[in-house]
Amino acid sequence: EERASLKISVLNSTKTSGLAAELKKILETSGFTVGKTGNTSPALTETVINIKKGNEKYKDVVTKAVSSKYPVSFQEIPEDDPYDVVIIIGK
Repeated sequence: EERASLKISVLNSTKTSGLAAELKKILETSGFTVGKTGNTSPALTETVINIKKGNEKYKDVVTKAVSSKYPVSFQEIPEDDPYDVVIIIGK
């Protein structure tokens, strides 16, 4: 299915270790393939799903998987970003 071809990165902006790996498992259970996990700063106050222009059709299915664990908001990422979806976990 198309969702498995999306390039997804999951980054953790909190001080709690292991959250990106945990969300990666949730996404993979939902049929997505996660390329990169890691940490990022600064710490965000909420979890943000960044979706590349042209991939908005995946917003609902990505949101469904992520919102099972976190409340989310959205931003658009530039078309030259190497990932189609970048999820940054916040507090």
